[in-house]
Amino acid sequence: METLDQAGHSPVGELVRHLRAQQAAERKLFDGGPVMVLVWLPEDGWPLEYASANVAAQLGYTAREMLAPGFRYADLVHPDDLERVGREVSERVAAGLPEYEQSYRLRGKDGCWRWFYDFSRPEWDRNGRVVRIRGYLIDRTRHKEAENALQESERRLRLAQAASGAGIWEWQFAGDRVLWDALCWQMLGYEDQAFAMDYTRWKTLVHPDDSLGALETLREQLARAQAFVIELRLRRADGAWQWTEVRGKAVEAGPDGQMRRVLGTHIDISARKASEEKIERMAFYDTLTGLPNRRLLLDRIGQAIAGARRAGRQGALVFVDLDRFKQLNDTLGHEMGDAMLVEVARRLQGAVRASDTVARLGGDEFVVMLTGLPGQARAAALQAETVVQGMLAELARPVQLGGHQRYTGASFGVALFDGRLADADTLIRRADMAMYHAKRAGRHTLRFFDEAMQVAFSTRVQGGQALRRALAEGGVELHFERQFGRARQVAGAEALLRWPRRDGGMLRAREVLALAAEAGLSVQLGRYLLDAACATLARWRSDGEHGHWQLALNVDAVQLYHPDFPRELAVSLERYALAPGRLTLEVPEGALAGREEEAQARLKALAGLGVRLSLDNFSLAFATIAQLGSLPLSEVKVDCRQLWALQGEAGARALSSAVLALCATLRLLVVARNVDTAAQYALCEEMGFHACQGRYFGDAEAL
Repeated sequence: METLDQAGHSPVGELVRHLRAQQAAERKLFDGGPVMVLVWLPEDGWPLEYASANVAAQLGYTAREMLAPGFRYADLVHPDDLERVGREVSERVAAGLPEYEQSYRLRGKDGCWRWFYDFSRPEWDRNGRVVRIRGYLIDRTRHKEAENALQESERRLRLAQAASGAGIWEWQFAGDRVLWDALCWQMLGYEDQAFAMDYTRWKTLVHPDDSLGALETLREQLARAQAFVIELRLRRADGAWQWTEVRGKAVEAGPDGQMRRVLGTHIDISARKASEEKIERMAFYDTLTGLPNRRLLLDRIGQAIAGARRAGRQGALVFVDLDRFKQLNDTLGHEMGDAMLVEVARRLQGAVRASDTVARLGGDEFVVMLTGLPGQARAAALQAETVVQGMLAELARPVQLGGHQRYTGASFGVALFDGRLADADTLIRRADMAMYHAKRAGRHTLRFFDEAMQVAFSTRVQGGQALRRALAEGGVELHFERQFGRARQVAGAEALLRWPRRDGGMLRAREVLALAAEAGLSVQLGRYLLDAACATLARWRSDGEHGHWQLALNVDAVQLYHPDFPRELAVSLERYALAPGRLTLEVPEGALAGREEEAQARLKALAGLGVRLSLDNFSLAFATIAQLGSLPLSEVKVDCRQLWALQGEAGARALSSAVLALCATLRLLVVARNVDTAAQYALCEEMGFHACQGRYFGDAEAL
């Protein structure tokens, strides 16, 4: 029977709880990082007892697949490594080592072999038997490839040196003489025997940053009469520093056991160090701008938070997002876009101190970290604002691209921090929220983070989640605003988006569209509305009252230019067996600006499916008028409320006359929207508008 301790706990239960807690901690620590955790049993084939979730990213297998019955860890080990790995594990376990290291290859699900460094810890039971082995594995494939290339390079170099008898040095303790052969001198750019060499003189050639560690290693290895390898920088004749691998071994000792003579070689390892530095830069720096990347930034933020805590100072994280960069990139091409990013990086670096950090997260997003600000929040904010204003001024200056001056501004979000902040991700999110508010405030400005932003952000997130649920559950509705032809006969209706609120009110289209854009649901919402509109037309088909109605549906720019939109429209028309000409797609005038060729191609594709096309919010803008004749439109819509408000009745009459005359020439129908009063309707009737709609005829309603 299992015994209990004084607290009523059983040893087995405590062990189970311990294991579960350990696994939970490991999952939290490792599942999202580069270190893979595997726990395997010392049985035939090494079945797995645990695999961290990130095995999918590392090997292609899911944790569930690797823990399935019959899955053997040994089957993943390269055949050339398997015997060695097994032998080393047995030897280390037999020696009772609490931990050990190995490197070997594993086969991924795609069949490719990858090198892994494995730091393992055996676990024993009370009887001294190993019950499992816990391994922490890091992918070293790229390092191994670089290492192999380096080893091959060094092998060839050693063969060349051996063949020429070069690169040899000797240190004679008696008289403290250091002798170099010709290649040792040539490696550093000196003439052979350029000066008398001794240990003291040799030390003056060692880089100050390497001197202490290198000399300490040298003394320790000589005291143990062991061979040594030291990597250090030696001063060349031209004053530059050259990475050199110094190998040596004491080859002669006196009767008293003291070393008398050491022989060794010098090898130039500058190329290898440059390769290692390149690999490090690839891992921690942005390849385009040379700025620290997100990984290095997160590390520096952690250090800055800890430093702020120790020093009682504050810091600031500044999130920088370029304004209108996508437009510039699309118009001028990626090469010019990259040149702009490089210039922005240079200007941001020039606007801060060397001790501050400028990083690039990707795309047109940069982060600047300011440290050492005053400990008092207001003083810190004032100093941070001064620096950011300088950056704003730098980015306001034109940039020479392709022989022309180009402009880009940026929106800045600033989040102050001190030692109380828990993590870097929270700080970045705060600065990002502040940047978002700067964008909404009109761009090329700055905003500081405050808690109200967090509340607003959470509200937007919750709103996006609620909209996603509403789309899945059919909670978004279409209401219909009737369109009246001449003699006030109903000719059709416009479908208007409505979302019922819990309090009984309705969210209108503008609010829902803005929420959908923020939540990344614009395309999903557009598909939902298209399906709902087609379903309505199918339902009206057998309805005596609505069977002849035309139905208009608004299409925003996101949906209009989505690659799948024409196909989705064709599928919906076929699914509901609709006569395409009963559906009118209303395209906002703003969606055509700056995208003339793309707009023309897309509208022709839609018209080819048989639907009618209407240009919404039509104005007498020259660019739009120039396009009208080439676009496959059936009608244009004019905002009567806007005409009346800006021009009064006389101005509205004149503009209406101009629009009607132009559209008559192009054989386009003209529809007046937002007709709110009897006077406006009378004017529309008098001027000859083909159809009218608006509050004068009643509110939109569900039909």
